[in-house]
Amino acid sequence: MKNLQFVLLTVILLFNTSLFARSALLEQACADDGGDIVNKIICPSTEATKNGKFCVSGNMFYDGCSASVPGYEDFFFNSCVLHDFCYHHEPSTNGKSKIDCDKEFLANLNFQCSKHKSPFKCRLTARTFYQAVARFGESSWQCSDVVADYPDKL
Repeated sequence: MKNLQFVLLTVILLFNTSLFARSALLEQACADDGGDIVNKIICPSTEATKNGKFCVSGNMFYDGCSASVPGYEDFFFNSCVLHDFCYHHEPSTNGKSKIDCDKEFLANLNFQCSKHKSPFKCRLTARTFYQAVARFGESSWQCSDVVADYPDKL
């Protein structure tokens, strides 16, 4: 029983630490972009409400990595932001599909992993992130399709 309690406490601490790190990254990036932090977004395309912490800068918004893995928050953050931009501004801006955005996301993650101290483990984590957005990202893809000039590569 004590082992189970220890494991649960460790998971809770890692999760909360991870959320804090993600929040700090988002706040710093948003301040650098001259944006504002908001606690919800109303999707321009569907009018669905998405709760959470977002940076709004001009007609662009992002939250970075919606989920995070301890040790990869800052490492993958920019790739996640670029993926957010692709999801929120396509196909109107460059004619990209959701599949195109997801493939670019994986390519950006793998590029980052090439600089990681443990590239194999990093690529496994990247693949998990990619599979999550490929399978479960449809509601975010449908949220917005506003023309914007955004970067698509690191």
